[in-house]
Amino acid sequence: MSPPPRDIYEHDVNFTALALQDPAFAKKLKPNKQLDFSDPESVLQLTKSLLHRDFEIDIELPNDRLCPPVPNRFNYIIWLQDLVDSTSHDYRESYDPRREVVGVDIGTGASAIYPLLGCRQRPNWRFIATEADEKSFDYARRNVARNGLADRIQVLKVEDAGGKDGPLVPESVLEKFERIDFVMTNPPFHSSQHSLLTSASSKSRPPNSVCTGSPSEMITPGGEVGFVTRLIHQSVSVQQEKRTTRTKVQWWSSMLGKLSSVGVVVERLRKAGCRNWAVKEFVHPGGKTRRWAVAWSFYGYRPASSVARGVGGRAVRAASASACANRGAVGAKKKKEGEEDGRHEEEVVVEGGLLPFPPEFEFEVQHAPGGVQEVGRRVDTEIGKLDLRWQWKPALGIGLGVAENGDCWSRKARRRKEQEMKMKELRLKEEDEEMRDPSEDDGDEDGDEDKEPEFVFKIRLSRSSRSERGKEEKGKEVDQGGVVVMLRWLQGQDHVVFESFCGWLNRKIDLETR
Repeated sequence: MSPPPRDIYEHDVNFTALALQDPAFAKKLKPNKQLDFSDPESVLQLTKSLLHRDFEIDIELPNDRLCPPVPNRFNYIIWLQDLVDSTSHDYRESYDPRREVVGVDIGTGASAIYPLLGCRQRPNWRFIATEADEKSFDYARRNVARNGLADRIQVLKVEDAGGKDGPLVPESVLEKFERIDFVMTNPPFHSSQHSLLTSASSKSRPPNSVCTGSPSEMITPGGEVGFVTRLIHQSVSVQQEKRTTRTKVQWWSSMLGKLSSVGVVVERLRKAGCRNWAVKEFVHPGGKTRRWAVAWSFYGYRPASSVARGVGGRAVRAASASACANRGAVGAKKKKEGEEDGRHEEEVVVEGGLLPFPPEFEFEVQHAPGGVQEVGRRVDTEIGKLDLRWQWKPALGIGLGVAENGDCWSRKARRRKEQEMKMKELRLKEEDEEMRDPSEDDGDEDGDEDKEPEFVFKIRLSRSSRSERGKEEKGKEVDQGGVVVMLRWLQGQDHVVFESFCGWLNRKIDLETR
């Protein structure tokens, strides 16, 4: 079957329609066509029916393990797809059906729902799914087999770390693969039974659905923050040891059940030296349930703004490249209009200071007589003067630039380049006077093949929505309107370099139009 549309769960599930398609689900509907979410069997049947109808996935679950809500799990997979697609090594920024992707799901549960959904969506995805609980492991392995995916999903039994400092991704997995595209996990929210009970009693509304999770699925030492902190520590360790192990993990990620956890996780990533992360908010249909996810990478591939800053039910994108300078608190509460009786309801939102720097910047060249072609020539000319690799496609109005050493446009960079040239000439002169010992030639350093370019960018030009056609010149119609210049930061660790380049190009093009 073809993958279902990405927005299939944008609205509440139509129970009446689902009942007409699935007799087993129809038996669980009440006379008023609603579902009893306090009944574990009804909740389980909803999950099974949605998986079967929308993905042709058939699962069996015990009544004493978590029954995963399908829309929530599907949203995490869709986000990971976007994360992988927008950070490809060839900078294509779109789905590549030929690309083979390897993912690791930590604590896959009895359903193995994430690997199953991922493999149904993408035919070239493979998974390693780990599970510590014996019963969940057995069910997960059977669910993978019954869906004919045992050749693409390996369910791996691991020891229950029990809050120890051991690795969450087994060393055997890291040794098996040269590259892992992403690690995902949906850890237990709570740190103790007391925390679980306190959380349930403090909610102003009853839970949307009965919880059938076992203690190991609901509780972990340190709660979800403690669990993700362990994953951060392992990601740092893997990055430091990659020259030896050769394992490259591009993205590490985790679902989070509490907004407060987002701020703690982001701050711990910053302290760990991570400069590339993404934050996403998942809103359940009806807006009653929210979840968040954080992903991080020690590589410089920058996800699209809609992926990296996808909060508030939409993508938060800065209007300028300097709009993300201020750092905020963990979260904020906004008042929003409630019912007609005038009461207000508080809505929690992720503060902008927790989001990564915007990877996109745009400005408009107003009154560009030659339209996109003329502005394209200016962009091509100015960037072509720089010490970088540059490819411009005038027919598409798109260009790709790779600056191996970062800043090569500022006055400081030009002066540094001049000094380097002088030093190089001096060394060449000295080598001419005295034969150089071949043993002193260091050659390529180990790991040079892993060295990333310091700055990679893409430029797209398009007509402004306000553009108009003017009078003809020499028989040709002249574009009297503006041109939008969009800059996309594709790779690099330092947002200051991107911000500097945006300012430089804006000034250069602006001067040319005066």
